[in-house]
Amino acid sequence: MRTLIHALLLLLAVVFLLSPITATAVVSSHENSTQQSLIRCLVNQSIPSHPISALIYTPENSSYSLVLQSYIRNRLFNTSVTRKPLLIVTATHASHVQAAILCAKYQGIEMKVR
Repeated sequence: MRTLIHALLLLLAVVFLLSPITATAVVSSHENSTQQSLIRCLVNQSIPSHPISALIYTPENSSYSLVLQSYIRNRLFNTSVTRKPLLIVTATHASHVQAAILCAKYQGIEMKVR
């Protein structure tokens, strides 16, 4: 059973490995603290040999809009009223995907894969 779970997690990681991951949260007064908690979780859950901190983009980051635009496939979802991600993780390693899934689940945040 444990082997099956590990195999499924590995398969999930491989499927999402090259896909950028966005975590979306409902805008609230606690958004900044939620964002910081999520970033801390991602950094703590990632493997030190594959750091994730340089792959996290927040709305305060100057590259955030460019990264967001480059991964939006349907331009209908790129309007000023469209809800924007709390942060974007551009995963380059399976451990980044695993960290994003674990942390989003722990924080109760909806994830979208683009």
